[in-house]
Amino acid sequence: MTTLGEYMRWLQSQGGHCSTGIGPDDAIGMIPVTKLVALNGRKVIHYGNDQSEVLAPSLIEHFDRRLHVMSPFPTVKRG
Repeated sequence: MTTLGEYMRWLQSQGGHCSTGIGPDDAIGMIPVTKLVALNGRKVIHYGNDQSEVLAPSLIEHFDRRLHVMSPFPTVKRG
């Protein structure tokens, strides 16, 4: 099971960077977010900043696709 923190550490080892902060949510106002940025400049915003959160394989695939990277973590197969 891959956690958000493990994905963040891997991304940083590949030259990317990560930051946390707060972002808007229409339903409840402001919520914590994590911004993941690959070395190529592509980015993805993840709602939540709990680095112990276990990531579903479909979410890892989403991160990889948006960031244009191939992480070593288990993902769903693309159709």
